[in-house]
Amino acid sequence: MAKIFNYTDGNETITGYNGGDTIQIMAGKVDKYSFDGNDLIFTIGSGSLRLVDMKGRAITVKTSSGKKTTKIYGTGYTGQDVIKNLVKAWTKTQLTGIPKLDEAIKLCSHFKGVQDVIDHMVADCKSAGDGDTFLKKYCGIILENNDIGAITGWDAGGLKVKTTRNILPKKTPLEHLDDYTQASFVRNNVTINISSTGDSLTADGKKIFDGLYSWWAQGVLNLIEESYGVEFQAGNEINIALTPNASYWAHTSGNKDVTISLNYTHFKNDEDYQGNGVDRTIAHEFTHIAQALFMGSLPQFLKEGLADLTCGIDLRKTTVIKNVAGNADTLKKYLDLGKGGTGNPNYYAAGYMFYRYLAKQAADAYDSSSDYAWTANHLISGTSKADFLTSSGTNSTIMAGAGNDTLTAHGDSIKIFGEGGNDTILTNGEAIKVSGGAGRDKLKNLGDQSTLAGDAGNDTIINGGYWENERGGANVSISSGAGNDTIISHGSNSVLDGGINKDLIYNGYRYYEPTKYFYNANDDDFRGNGSTILGGTGNDTIYNIGDKVSIDAGTGRNFISNGNAYCIGGSRVIITSSTNNDTLTNYGGSRVKISADAGNDLIENIYAVNYRDYSQETKLYETIETIFPERVTLSGGKGNDTIINNGSKVLIKYTSGDGNDLIRGFNATSTLSIAGGTYSTTKSGENILVAVDDGKITLQGAASLSAVNIKGTKALTVTNKTKSPVTIDAATKVIDASTRTKAVKLTGNDLANSIFGGSKNDTLIGGKGNDSLWGNGGADTFIYTAGDGKDVIYGFDSKDTLTLDELDFTTSYSKSKGTITFKSDGGSVTLKNFTTSTFHINDDTYKISGSKLKKTT
Repeated sequence: MAKIFNYTDGNETITGYNGGDTIQIMAGKVDKYSFDGNDLIFTIGSGSLRLVDMKGRAITVKTSSGKKTTKIYGTGYTGQDVIKNLVKAWTKTQLTGIPKLDEAIKLCSHFKGVQDVIDHMVADCKSAGDGDTFLKKYCGIILENNDIGAITGWDAGGLKVKTTRNILPKKTPLEHLDDYTQASFVRNNVTINISSTGDSLTADGKKIFDGLYSWWAQGVLNLIEESYGVEFQAGNEINIALTPNASYWAHTSGNKDVTISLNYTHFKNDEDYQGNGVDRTIAHEFTHIAQALFMGSLPQFLKEGLADLTCGIDLRKTTVIKNVAGNADTLKKYLDLGKGGTGNPNYYAAGYMFYRYLAKQAADAYDSSSDYAWTANHLISGTSKADFLTSSGTNSTIMAGAGNDTLTAHGDSIKIFGEGGNDTILTNGEAIKVSGGAGRDKLKNLGDQSTLAGDAGNDTIINGGYWENERGGANVSISSGAGNDTIISHGSNSVLDGGINKDLIYNGYRYYEPTKYFYNANDDDFRGNGSTILGGTGNDTIYNIGDKVSIDAGTGRNFISNGNAYCIGGSRVIITSSTNNDTLTNYGGSRVKISADAGNDLIENIYAVNYRDYSQETKLYETIETIFPERVTLSGGKGNDTIINNGSKVLIKYTSGDGNDLIRGFNATSTLSIAGGTYSTTKSGENILVAVDDGKITLQGAASLSAVNIKGTKALTVTNKTKSPVTIDAATKVIDASTRTKAVKLTGNDLANSIFGGSKNDTLIGGKGNDSLWGNGGADTFIYTAGDGKDVIYGFDSKDTLTLDELDFTTSYSKSKGTITFKSDGGSVTLKNFTTSTFHINDDTYKISGSKLKKTT
């Protein structure tokens, strides 16, 4: 029954105020409030009202004017805030075991770690003298009032009293299901599947079916989200099996897809569907689901204590609570960090008290003028020893100092300086900046837009993890600095810079840390798409499976692999290497570009095997695909390179001066592109030899192809052994007889040919196209026919003759340009770099006279 406390004047004290009670001020109002220990003191005019042990409680005050308000009179940091910060830390942590617990305690309270809480709790239990005093004074647990002890309730610092009737209100009409053998529905993004086992359900079992569907599933998920600040995501499943034949009331098993086995015979004979606590039992089990999804493994007292904290256990486990709280040694026994499992009610009670103790003590000790690990804009400094420092406060700074430190950050825009020592730095916020400093550091990041610098030492930098909720941050900048470093990243649009020395870089490979194993990240979130990889100096090893990735190996003798034999490389990847002897491999990636620089490089464009659809039943992969690369561009650069290909529609680029290259696997869909010079081809056994100026390309096994696709300037070299007259195929652009010492007749094709005569009296015919002709030595004859285009003859001398085959023409001479042009019916012949003033044109002789060319015979 709610009470009304009347205050008239003077200095009064109220003991035993409970949620729902009212302070009636008969005259005046509360001018201010203050605390004396755990007591709340109202100043009212010249008098005061002391409320014993009410610090951090919601108090309802009614003034003499009739205005009624309910307000929490505390430090500004409530018990539920404490627990929310604790759970938030667990949802974001990359730590396990005791460090995980210590980190969370630091991020929600003034305590140094979980053992520090336990030690203070046991000491306070002992100093209290009796269990009831300990529970009320130190934990805020009042067993004799109506509040059942939920973290959202009045006892724990909330605004309203939580009872068995209102903790999970039934706001909608009850709906009866048609099928009581199974049902499936979605609540708060979670798919809930209910099934029954054994005999047909009794009326009580059907009540549970209807209650889950109508109220409890939705209500419990809402309560968990409200209590702990978590949010269930789409894709999670809860399976609830109702059974009449089990020794337990309820049991939860599984990790992601969780099964709750509920013995409905323990919950019966309640017409209002309260079910003798079935709603709170479901809340307990659903909290275990939240732990599995968000918080990971916990010792038994923390696991079960949190599940009981959701709805409170003041009424259900009163005796157990009193027994554990009444003896400090008993309490210590069940606050066992090394005890896992479930089932012992003493651990449940100890854990429940732990959370309530932590919530009250941290909230009461909070000082808004002080800095804490979760407050913004503050500096956390380490020592020369091995420190464990953490922050979730925005714009905070951690300066670790010397020592092998562990540093964690869960807030945004935090700056971390590892300084000296071999540090472990773990981040899970956005725009965090990390400087590892000297030493062999390990940096691990999960947040977007972060900057990670390893600095000096052989560092390991990991952007991401290996579980589904550990995608690496996007738009992350990583620079490993000096040292033989390892970079592992599976966040998109990031920059990975190996810096100085011998580095190992993985982009897009998921990393299983316990076994140092890297494996295919099928999920695009893990592939590191759109990233830039810089090898820097040193002999680097780089692996990638991300799409649209740019890889610059830098200097050194490098190994770059886009994919591997059992993992398809990324598509649209660009790889460039250094001037050393590099190995560059593309496994199955499409539209990849590989460009080597100088050095004797090995370039491989080969298939990958993709294993999919693993069967748990057969322990075999149901689908095995061989993926061949397509539309890949390869360039060996300077040096004697080896290119191995089994892809299709591959373009291989070669530039004059690139050296003597060997190409294996050149096929009917392959294209060789030659730039900067002319080429010629010959067969040599099973091979095609492609000569390019001073270089040579061997197309191994290509002689069996019906056609070899080569793009470039094809040349025909004419020697004394070549039979005259010489004509060329439609693809040849250059005829070179410059070394020939026998007269020869050379005829071009429809292309713009370059034709070079030898030292004797040669005949050169350009044919169609705009040709360039050089007679070289001897008395040469150049023949031009109607429709032959616009030709240019270089080095015409007094012994040479131009034959304009039965054409009418006009002449012009440009003294300033040093050219003579003969025009006829849209075509022309231009003489350049001539060495004579006398010209034999057909049967006539022309001479230059002044600024004109005149016919003399």
